[in-house]
Amino acid sequence: GLVYSFSLCTVSRRVPGAHSQYGLFLHNVPHFEIGVEMYRLGSDFVGNLDFGILVSFSSNILIAGNRFGTTPYLAAFFDPAAISVGIQAQNDSHDITIRYNHFMNEGDVAARFVSCKQSEISHNEINTDSTWAKQVGSFRTGIHLTSKSDSNLVQGNTIGYCQETAILVNGQSVANLLTQNSISRNVAGIELSNGGNNDMPTADLD
Repeated sequence: GLVYSFSLCTVSRRVPGAHSQYGLFLHNVPHFEIGVEMYRLGSDFVGNLDFGILVSFSSNILIAGNRFGTTPYLAAFFDPAAISVGIQAQNDSHDITIRYNHFMNEGDVAARFVSCKQSEISHNEINTDSTWAKQVGSFRTGIHLTSKSDSNLVQGNTIGYCQETAILVNGQSVANLLTQNSISRNVAGIELSNGGNNDMPTADLD
């Protein structure tokens, strides 16, 4: 079938103090690409948004190479206000791939799965970059899997400076693989609670 795409755009609410519910909303969409696989050649979701990207009842969605936050150039044109949730996939969405995005704004959660299955959050940079040169964002939680989000992959992400938790799994979400993530300078690293991955104990790294 056809695959539609959205890339190389700038999305923001320009009215100071006002918010839009979402920058881009996909509902019941079977195939769509937001950004491109090549690193950081997607779109800019600048601020004043409750959700940068919201995906619901959808499948086979690629979200790659986008930026969530204000670069010095864009700050001259757009209000650098918070994005509450960078990307959220919900309502039995599946085969969602969130890859090579850069989250560098103030907000609650960079990427969240809510009742989302067989999907992937990989190789994203949250609040920093792979060099750890400096803090560039202040999302409180990096990645959140909740509400029976099962059989997902969280791999190779760089997550720093979260005011709460780098990776949170709760809400009876099970069979999720968390591997090869670079996690540092957060209040908490990985938290499994309320049935998250069956409340398995955190590994002892001493």
